[in-house]
Amino acid sequence: MRRLGLRQQEKIAFSFTLIIVLSLGSASLMFNIHVRRIALDDARATMQDVATSISSRLDTELLALDRIALGVIGNKEIMDALVQMTMSSKSRVNTQLRRYEFQKMFDTLIFSLNTSVLTSPMISIIRPEQGDYYGWSIRGDVAITDPQTLKNIPWLKDAKAGRGARVILPPRQNELIAQEDIVFSVARVLVTPKNYLLGYLEVQQSYQIIIDAFSVAADRFHGILLSQTGEMIYQSNASETMNTALAAQSPGQPEAQFHKETLLKTHLITEHYSPYTKWTIVLMRP
Repeated sequence: MRRLGLRQQEKIAFSFTLIIVLSLGSASLMFNIHVRRIALDDARATMQDVATSISSRLDTELLALDRIALGVIGNKEIMDALVQMTMSSKSRVNTQLRRYEFQKMFDTLIFSLNTSVLTSPMISIIRPEQGDYYGWSIRGDVAITDPQTLKNIPWLKDAKAGRGARVILPPRQNELIAQEDIVFSVARVLVTPKNYLLGYLEVQQSYQIIIDAFSVAADRFHGILLSQTGEMIYQSNASETMNTALAAQSPGQPEAQFHKETLLKTHLITEHYSPYTKWTIVLMRP
């Protein structure tokens, strides 16, 4: 009887020990899950802050470009000169003189808007129908004035469709200058109050501005900038990001398209969409 009582006590003690061990294990597991969730939430919050910061920087840069564009449109001297040029006959001497006059007008405009000389953009007024190009750049780039080149500028159709509205152009090869610069820009159509077409205005900025904006992500995250249509128009940590992005391609989709569904299984991803630029910042962390 005594031996039987001891066995029963041992069973009860073992059961209590097992319950305690399981409870501790469960508590430890729940604690680890909770800590990991907090860490992930903190990481997401940090990534969201960084993405918002990048987006805000790009918004500011494009707002500055649009401010210059509006400055050109609102400059009576420039607009009157365009109207006068449209009405008057052309000659080579007059064309060269007008370019010189526009250079002086743009100089005055740029500095009146307090635009930093180090980051001053290129301002172009393009009149493909007349074969005219008038530009200003702190770098002194020589413009291509071949009429055929001017007529084939790809963004003119989008700008004309907007008819005076702002058109934000994602990074691309610069069609207008001899150097192979990559630029992004704001474009507007120049029209008279009676809606008569005077030409096209583009204010370009260097692609380096986008690279600088993404520098806040540094080595912590892979960064991707997507256009309104979902094309990748910039990527930081290029080789690793590209390999990751291409691994997630959908069959039959263009290489420039980014698809995140597969990446969600292996990467922490956050996005920030700008209603102004209609660009999306994507940050990824393995």
